[in-house]
Amino acid sequence: MSAMEKNKKWITLAVLVTFVWLTYLASAPLPAASENEGISPMAVEKTAVSKPVIKKKSILPLILIGVGVLAAAAALYFLVLKKDSEKIHDDFDSAADALWLPRTASAWTVAGGYYVCQKAHGSAAPDTWWEWSLYNRAWTKANYTVTVRMRITGNVGPFGLLLTTDSSMQAANGYQFMFYGDGNFFIRKVQGWNYSQSTVVSYDWITTSPSHWEVSPAILTGLGTWNTYKIVKAGGDYKLYANDTLVYSFTDATYDPRLVAIAVHTMDQAMHLEVDSFYVDMN
Repeated sequence: MSAMEKNKKWITLAVLVTFVWLTYLASAPLPAASENEGISPMAVEKTAVSKPVIKKKSILPLILIGVGVLAAAAALYFLVLKKDSEKIHDDFDSAADALWLPRTASAWTVAGGYYVCQKAHGSAAPDTWWEWSLYNRAWTKANYTVTVRMRITGNVGPFGLLLTTDSSMQAANGYQFMFYGDGNFFIRKVQGWNYSQSTVVSYDWITTSPSHWEVSPAILTGLGTWNTYKIVKAGGDYKLYANDTLVYSFTDATYDPRLVAIAVHTMDQAMHLEVDSFYVDMN
């Protein structure tokens, strides 16, 4: 999380204080000008030497300064802070952002600067097949980029990302981007996907190879090998990058997902996934 995101409340408070101060200056009464303040008119007539006229002090410079400060603060807020609030930059240096919602809290920890999912071997029961952690903020903009640096150190997968419309993960409508440690990956559109029960209303394969799995030399293989995956969403257009190389693109406007989750499949194997960084930026 950026420094501006952390200090947004204080800067917003400064903007409000500046506005109140400016309002006070604009409405404050001006001091009246007078000659011979405190002396009656008769005394003035009899006095040979009058006191100098007290001139009104202009508050225009103060108003202009206030306007300038307010304008600068407003520009900072709308151009920087408001935009900055529409992103997450989590490097997991000491702890995960509070908005992460893991399925099993004990399965997701921060260690060594990584967000770690350690999941034991699953079972035949479908409710043990998936582990996930959802970032619980829905983006207001339809265009965004998700960038994640991940590696798997136990078994080969699958693991990956879900762009979804559902924060409960019980009726996910959206798109799965799943990877294996051997360089394979697949993308599919899901409707009503229930991660707790491993049930789905329907799904459609996006990747078009006969096996529905794709292979790209841009994805580095082997357990313990880091890969940086990036999904660029622009309306209904999606582009998937691996280590800054475009590996797949498609267009589908069925759903407009504004939530992102990390998902790990553990049906028949123990899993150990490490996430080094997780970024979401508005395009």
